Amino acid sequence: LRTGERGSTSGALRIYSVLVGAEVSVACALLVGSALLIRTVGGMMDTPTGVDGDDVVTTTVQLSRNAYPDWNVVAETHARIIEQIRAQPGIIEAGGGNFLPLEVGWRGPFFIHGQPRPDRPEDLPQAQHHSVSDGYFETLGARMAEGRGFSPFDDASGARVVIVNESFARRFLTDAPVGQFLRIYSTGIGPLGRSLMANDSSDFSNTFEVVGVVRDVRNAPLNQSVEPAIYFSTNQFPFRQLFLTVSASDRATAVAGIQSALATVAPDVPMAAVQTWGDRFAERTAEPRLLMVVLVFFGALAGLLAAIGVYGLVSWSVALRTRELAIRMTLGARPWGIGRLVVGRSVALVVGGLGVGLALVRLSEDVLSRVLYQVNPGDTASALAAGGLLLTTALIASVPPTLRAMRVDPVEGLRVE
Repeated sequence: LRTGERGSTSGALRIYSVLVGAEVSVACALLVGSALLIRTVGGMMDTPTGVDGDDVVTTTVQLSRNAYPDWNVVAETHARIIEQIRAQPGIIEAGGGNFLPLEVGWRGPFFIHGQPRPDRPEDLPQAQHHSVSDGYFETLGARMAEGRGFSPFDDASGARVVIVNESFARRFLTDAPVGQFLRIYSTGIGPLGRSLMANDSSDFSNTFEVVGVVRDVRNAPLNQSVEPAIYFSTNQFPFRQLFLTVSASDRATAVAGIQSALATVAPDVPMAAVQTWGDRFAERTAEPRLLMVVLVFFGALAGLLAAIGVYGLVSWSVALRTRELAIRMTLGARPWGIGRLVVGRSVALVVGGLGVGLALVRLSEDVLSRVLYQVNPGDTASALAAGGLLLTTALIASVPPTLRAMRVDPVEGLRVE
């Protein structure tokens, strides 16, 4: 930069120009890919979960097979625990289920009475199977779209009832879902082997009436769509493991209520670790949030390196062309014209690199489409944002050497020779 040598360095300058152009291309591809993935992560974070209960306290209770061998006893014990929690001071609502939101339930076949039945059992439609208590939806803030929720009267001696989610109703029950009947064929899932194993179409022991439609509660990871789901009552479809959900005036009150209820109803059953639903959601989204931070960091680093490369190239070019610029100034060239010449070449280099970088992104669309969620790999906004940011950064990096070029002293410049 200090010597301003010419001649033999022109080849090196061309090579360096190619390297900087390649650097801009790679930075552009990385920035566009980062923008796409950041939008994906942001979209995942903003995806509705169907629940509104960040302060709801959750924990797990597990009834052992030896102490609770009978399924009716399991169901009754869970119901008594939940009822005892509600009776504690400061408790607003309590419920439980065998899965929490964002978890995938058991998938099983079913058949809707009154609709054409497939000839082969393997052609039966599939839906997730969840088991929840009364108060579960209310505790988590999930809302009913139609019909009613479960009540304590939906027990083993009552009519068999289910609630379906909106995705199920839209796909399978287009007309008046409440009041229709579903037949369940899942014979290998927990207590279903006990109560839902009838195969004869005339046997209605495994037939359930749809009494409500709940708004979609996300039952899949954030980057996947909500699946159709059937919700059974824990009184009619119990599991030994139950996730308790408790809404209270504060966390300490909820924990004390759960401990008191277990001590009263099932003193032999330990309480697992306690977390709020907000804490669980934060854990589930920690990986994509970390990914977003990493992408922002490396995207910014790529832009910075490209800007440094452009700065070095323009500075070197100005130093090499000091005599040429001095001659131009001697012949009457204006400083702004010199500046435009220098910036024009920088812009041409950056624009060329951006073009190659966008072509690389286009070639990588198939790979990107596998990791993107609700974002088009050819998203124009991401390309424009990344290209505009990189071009702006490169132009800013060109400012110092451009100002030096505009201040070249013709006399000093001619002395370089």
